[in-house]
Amino acid sequence: MNQPAFANAWRKEAWDDTRKHFLAIRDSLEKTNARFIVVAAPYESQLRQDLLELDKEFTTTPQRMLKTMTSELNIPFLDLHPVFAVNSHKCLFRDGIHLANAGHRLVKDELVQFLTSESLVPDPIATEQQRISRIR
Repeated sequence: MNQPAFANAWRKEAWDDTRKHFLAIRDSLEKTNARFIVVAAPYESQLRQDLLELDKEFTTTPQRMLKTMTSELNIPFLDLHPVFAVNSHKCLFRDGIHLANAGHRLVKDELVQFLTSESLVPDPIATEQQRISRIR
């Protein structure tokens, strides 16, 4: 967790700005009937068993902060840390940060399931039935 590029995610004071930005995005999108969701993917170091055993709460600080904030702001949130942890034996990352093909597939599968469960994408069967009824 000592990489400078990620340091702010572990600083509580940095989250005030994030909250302001999330509110602005959410409110702007609501005016257009669009929905805002937040998806958090871990980076590889957050999946290290030794770090999780040493201090899981600290290691997963960004995910916990996002979960709390999105819940308070009524923004759907998908935390990929649990599914990445279960699949950490696979080659999910190219360089510890950027996803490899297996990581992209995992994100895609989880995102499709999440969007469907949150009713954020049309039900393909209902959509097809509507299309057919318009043709008749």
